[in-house]
Amino acid sequence: MSMSQPGEFDVIPFADLMDRMQFTGAEVSALMLSGELASLLYKICGDGPSAVSDWNEFALHLHAIQRAIGAQIGARLFPALLRPLGGDTLPSKP
Repeated sequence: MSMSQPGEFDVIPFADLMDRMQFTGAEVSALMLSGELASLLYKICGDGPSAVSDWNEFALHLHAIQRAIGAQIGARLFPALLRPLGGDTLPSKP
């Protein structure tokens, strides 16, 4: 892979990224489904006068789902740094 110039980025194919990050099958499925859902929601918004506002409402919630998936992936890959969903947020009492 070539080095990028300042302000440029190398493109890493999604499949290669998944291999590098060691995503589980469920995580990959969830990410792919969120992409499919985004496409469907965009179509639902149509092209009428409120389409941009409608999409903005959908995108906000879709983004929250994608961030939750990403947070769980990060917590699984880096458990010492990030707390997985459902994990303890406070130290256990002795």
